[in-house]
Amino acid sequence: MSRLIKIVLTVITFITLNTHSFAELSQKHFPVDDYLRPRVDFWKRIFGEIYSYEGLLHDEQDLKIVYKKIEFQDLSRKQKIRFVKDEKRSLENILNSIAKKKKENLTEEENTLIQKIGDPGLDEIKRLAKGIRFHQGMRDRYVQGLERSYLYQDKIIEIFSELGLPTELGYLPHVESSFNYLAYSKVGAAGIWQFMRSTGKIYKLKLDYIIDERRDPIKATYAAAKLLRDNYAKLNSWPLALTAYNHGARSMENAVRKIGTTDISKIIQNYDGRRFGFASKNFYPSFVAAAEIAQDPDRYFGKIEKRKMPSYSEMPLERSLSARQIMGALNIDRTTFEEFNLSIRPPAFKSDLYLPKGFVIKVPQADEETLAKYKLALSGVKSRPSQLVASGAHTVSQGESLYQIAQIYKTNVTDLIALNKLSSPSKIYPGLNLEIPGANFKAAEIKKDIVPAEIKVSPVQPSPKLLDVKVTLSDESKKALDIMKADAPVPAVAEIKTAEVAEGPSTWQKIKGFFGDTFTKAPDTTEEQAQEGLNETVALNETAEKKINNEDIFKDYNLEVVKINDKTHQVIVEAEETLGHYSDWLVVRAQVIRSLNGIRGNNIRVGQKIKLPMTEEEAIKFNIKRVEYHLLIEEDFYNNFKVTGTTEYKVRPGDTLSSISQKFEVPVWLLQKTWKSMDLGIKDLKVGTLISLPQVSAKNEAGGAGAPTATGS
Repeated sequence: MSRLIKIVLTVITFITLNTHSFAELSQKHFPVDDYLRPRVDFWKRIFGEIYSYEGLLHDEQDLKIVYKKIEFQDLSRKQKIRFVKDEKRSLENILNSIAKKKKENLTEEENTLIQKIGDPGLDEIKRLAKGIRFHQGMRDRYVQGLERSYLYQDKIIEIFSELGLPTELGYLPHVESSFNYLAYSKVGAAGIWQFMRSTGKIYKLKLDYIIDERRDPIKATYAAAKLLRDNYAKLNSWPLALTAYNHGARSMENAVRKIGTTDISKIIQNYDGRRFGFASKNFYPSFVAAAEIAQDPDRYFGKIEKRKMPSYSEMPLERSLSARQIMGALNIDRTTFEEFNLSIRPPAFKSDLYLPKGFVIKVPQADEETLAKYKLALSGVKSRPSQLVASGAHTVSQGESLYQIAQIYKTNVTDLIALNKLSSPSKIYPGLNLEIPGANFKAAEIKKDIVPAEIKVSPVQPSPKLLDVKVTLSDESKKALDIMKADAPVPAVAEIKTAEVAEGPSTWQKIKGFFGDTFTKAPDTTEEQAQEGLNETVALNETAEKKINNEDIFKDYNLEVVKINDKTHQVIVEAEETLGHYSDWLVVRAQVIRSLNGIRGNNIRVGQKIKLPMTEEEAIKFNIKRVEYHLLIEEDFYNNFKVTGTTEYKVRPGDTLSSISQKFEVPVWLLQKTWKSMDLGIKDLKVGTLISLPQVSAKNEAGGAGAPTATGS
């Protein structure tokens, strides 16, 4: 075709899969009635038939109606966006023309269309014109996720069986993350189960600057199973419990009360909750589709090689050691150690951060004799000193921040805070002498051209002798491990339509390919969202991009701590901070903080002044945890995504910082950073005001880390 596009000429396609020819889930736990089956069949077609370089134009409500299958393999990203928009507009014009003519004197094209959609009434034709959606295919990427799933699938199924839950629930990561073990969403959901930080905390997943157990497939599966069990206890229905994983249990309880039934089909048809849009309505049908295919993959894809994760042994650390020390002492290469220990965050491999005593590491399976040698080798490694020791000093220059100074000396911001007892780390000043931790001071020799004259270099201590034990994986084991770094597949439910923008941060399933890297419920800002007030002309603002991508948190956050008295200090609430965080960082009950501030509930707002019960010494410890928290958020984000520019959005009635963040899947902290770089602020959120929104895309355009669903939001 002249437009480099092959358009399948069948104008209307009705999905007519044989409902008795596939592996069905337990009807007791996962019922599919006549209303749901067409939805399930639609998603089976998306997963099992349509490739990622293809897509379907279909009706938003009636998924039996598929207008066109289109291909866009040879088009650029911008060409694809324009092409889909043109195709949608063309269909919309045809339907509106039919309605305007009141189905009389129709052209041949119009008559063919109206007959094949069942000759609906005029009102229904008008609705159809407004409800045209596009969905990208996922067949090839579903296969990639299926191959990855086998690494841990047996163990996942075993965990659900152990907890007395339907084992079919173990297929849910196909919808959440396509089994991308390194999946990370724009707003911070992580791992194959896509836990948000707050939900992970509720289910006892450890999350700090060094360890993120949301990324551990086993521990996260136990947490996800318990979350699903809790949802079921509240809703007494597995279809609703699964939908609640996407939409939230409280919201589904509201739906049950409003509609007066636990029947998922009736809720999908009749519940009009503000955030209960296409993605939420199709979460359960897409799960059923993904699970039915996973139970009988050979029928759809031929023979699938089912590789398994290499066996491993576990060793609790008897002392606090860094990942580098462990890998060196045991002669295990970083790739192997990192892939066995997915919960260890990347910074722990890049610097001398110490894993805590008692942390259980995984190593390639070894016999008792080898494990004893490992233990002996680790006992000979020098552990972290109980106190930080300074071996030099740095005089702060104009414009320098702790982040920049830490980068110079390859040390940690938190060590600088602890060693120098900084009660307000964002308020250092020119001329201030900062002591530099001795363990990392050798970095000064590497960057002599930028190290001030005040530096005093201490001798570097010799490294301990390492045990000569070499771990070698077989070629097959290495091949299995490589799966975890494969391109992320396309997600299950992609929200890209004209009449409604994002529904909120309940699910974050990434799409790769046609629209770039987006999430299930909120696509990247594209021309598809023009009717939501976005400017269709998206201009790259290079200056803004450079400013936005600066990870120096001391330039973008107010982390000042003001002393009220010896036992009380005051802070200003920053993005992503909650009373729960303050409670955790201070190890005090949240009620103590509420009482001190005379507030009820848990809601606090960005910019609010909060008094905290802490001494100056406790403020230093508070600062360390606070800084690590914000570094964790930004580092995870920038490791996976990049800001490619900005687009304009006109503020609407009811818009708030939080609602804009939810609507466009942009983290609050990134919105603030964007606005600060352009001299905008929360005060500018006035109806009719044009504000800037950052455009975010995945760093790895070929597929990258997954980003899937944010649970429990």
